[in-house]
Amino acid sequence: MNVGVKGGLLVGAEYGVLCYWAPQPLGAIAFWFIQTVHLTTYSIVMWHRTRLVLSTLGGAAATLASGLLLRLHVVGYTWETIPMAWAVPLYGLIALVPACVLGESCLHRGEWAEWRQQAEGMGLWDTLLMRHIPTLTKRDA
Repeated sequence: MNVGVKGGLLVGAEYGVLCYWAPQPLGAIAFWFIQTVHLTTYSIVMWHRTRLVLSTLGGAAATLASGLLLRLHVVGYTWETIPMAWAVPLYGLIALVPACVLGESCLHRGEWAEWRQQAEGMGLWDTLLMRHIPTLTKRDA
């Protein structure tokens, strides 16, 4: 199973437990706090090891979206009640993430292949510790 799929399944399970089964709004606040911390670390590690601008930008956009959702949940909003003034930038940040991944995979095919090769066969623990992010030698990272 692909590293990205494993990570996605973990986040989905975490979301289900914290945002549906846990008492609200504390569960959702905990979820978005964990995501914000994890994605902040991911973005820093991404830039340090790869120097891939679009991938780092995607991580930063995900971090900002998670931080915004954390703030909105702290003040009492939910996905269903987010004010339009915040929904537009939030959905813009969310849309930016896959756009950055797609753009990076097209612009830097060699680095992307090196990344895929590094991540091949890694487990969920490796993903959580961000061992799946390679140090790209071609980019002097």
